[in-house]
Amino acid sequence: MSKQAGQQLLAQAIRVGENLPVSVYADNGMLLLGRGHYVLTEAQRARLLAHSESGPAQQGAEAAIPGRAPANDAPRTLNPFEELLHLARRLNTLLAHPLATSGFEEKVRALASDIGMLARRAPDAMIASLLLAPIVRYASMHSVHVALLAALIAQRLPLENTEREALLCAALTMNIAVPGLMDTLHGQQAPLTPSQREEIDAHPLLGSAILRESGVTDECWHTLVQQHHERHDGTGYPLGQGAGALDALVPLLQLADVVAAKLAPRSYRCAQLPQLALRQVFSANTGQDSARFVALMVKELGIYPPGSFVRLANGEIGVVLARRDKATEPFVAALRKENGPPYGDPLLRETRQASFAVSCAVAPQAAGVRTAYLSTLWRTTLPA
Repeated sequence: MSKQAGQQLLAQAIRVGENLPVSVYADNGMLLLGRGHYVLTEAQRARLLAHSESGPAQQGAEAAIPGRAPANDAPRTLNPFEELLHLARRLNTLLAHPLATSGFEEKVRALASDIGMLARRAPDAMIASLLLAPIVRYASMHSVHVALLAALIAQRLPLENTEREALLCAALTMNIAVPGLMDTLHGQQAPLTPSQREEIDAHPLLGSAILRESGVTDECWHTLVQQHHERHDGTGYPLGQGAGALDALVPLLQLADVVAAKLAPRSYRCAQLPQLALRQVFSANTGQDSARFVALMVKELGIYPPGSFVRLANGEIGVVLARRDKATEPFVAALRKENGPPYGDPLLRETRQASFAVSCAVAPQAAGVRTAYLSTLWRTTLPA
């Protein structure tokens, strides 16, 4: 088959608003977009055609390509939900036995680096995973959520690499003294018992001590763990320190902690809608430093974050796939009519059109589909 004929077939196969029937490769053999992924825009379609290699793609070949890098150097297909669960499992192991783990600090830093990379390369997919991936162990998953939110906001700040790394490491380990209690409280609706209150009050300083015994010497990391429950007005704990004594990144760590908790379901309540959660933290954070971070959080997540559910003007229920420059016009995949069964496949809707405009956010229960059904919508390919 000639290259021109191959390109013509490929042009017919790649359609905006539909998932790819084949995988599309570049001339150098790199996977551009895998079979089953959605082509969201005409611009994306044009880029795929401009950079694609005509032969293997229209043959649907996942097979080896002459000159393609070996498998261990090949791009990695990312299932974001599975990725988030894997990150939480890695952290759970570290939190369970910090003093007995060889190379504890290096392993936490590696985990923080992976989260930072995912926040840079697949932000929409990771935000969706934060909202939709199941929670197996709350303590570890919550800390991964906090680190992910912190990583997303940190990208908008002029931070040194050492500061950014310390922030993410602190997010992952700030509850290292109480992982079991965190798991218990996730399902406990009753007020804290006196002994639980004592553990909560002590955990910032105890956590720092555990980190030091585990070999961590980064003072910025320690300071953030020690201060993550202090408040600028001096009403926090464990030491009641005021604004002048707090690290500049403490309000960001606290904000990520609170938002992550609000967005996660508990046994006795559903997860809060992102709009409501952000509205509440905006109202509660009136200080100059806190308000700046809240504004960045709102800008980063958007009115309708990826993974949230919406009702469209035509009565369909859809899930947000990705953010756009205009927050009220995200990419949305329709899942079903409001009173009908789920579609066989999600249908991409152009929310800039009046008939498909987003009317409002709705609870996840309105989607009527399982999380596993949605996970493929954000599968993406990361470079090796």
